[in-house]
Amino acid sequence: MTRMTATAVALVLALSAPAFAGSSTSTIDQIGDGNTAGVTQTATGGNTNTSDIDQVTNGQATVVQGGTGAENDSTVTQTGDGSIADVDQSGSGATINTSTITQDGANTADVTQSGDGSTNDSTIDQSGGAGNIATVIQGGDGNMNTSTVTQTGDGNTATIGQSGTEVTNTSTVLQQGNLNTATVTQN
Repeated sequence: MTRMTATAVALVLALSAPAFAGSSTSTIDQIGDGNTAGVTQTATGGNTNTSDIDQVTNGQATVVQGGTGAENDSTVTQTGDGSIADVDQSGSGATINTSTITQDGANTADVTQSGDGSTNDSTIDQSGGAGNIATVIQGGDGNMNTSTVTQTGDGNTATIGQSGTEVTNTSTVLQQGNLNTATVTQN
């Protein structure tokens, strides 16, 4: 297994420098050619940012984490060619954001989590196919948002939007086969 090059380590450290006031951890493992990973972590106060990206051949992952008093945790695992994952986590107060993306093949996942005092949990599993797209947007104040998207096959699209004030939203989308479309809106 190949670890980050000295240049990649310097880049991650430079982008994470302000985070050392709180706590911040970023681990990137890349195997094969054409992998791209970017992590930006900003921690203030009691903020904890953790990011783990594992890529095998031609994966692209971007993780942006920040917020005052928020706890952010993101894991991206990509195998196969052409996977794209974007995670943007922020919040204030006692917000807890957790995102897990597992991709095998040329699939796209986009997660945006924010809020004030909310707990946001998103899991996306895209395997056994290509051309799948999953978008999860979680926010609101005082919410408990949970979203699980599982896509197998080709050309499936899932869009999840969860928001509101002091509500509990739970969404599970399972797409098997090809060219399925699901849209879930919870307030």
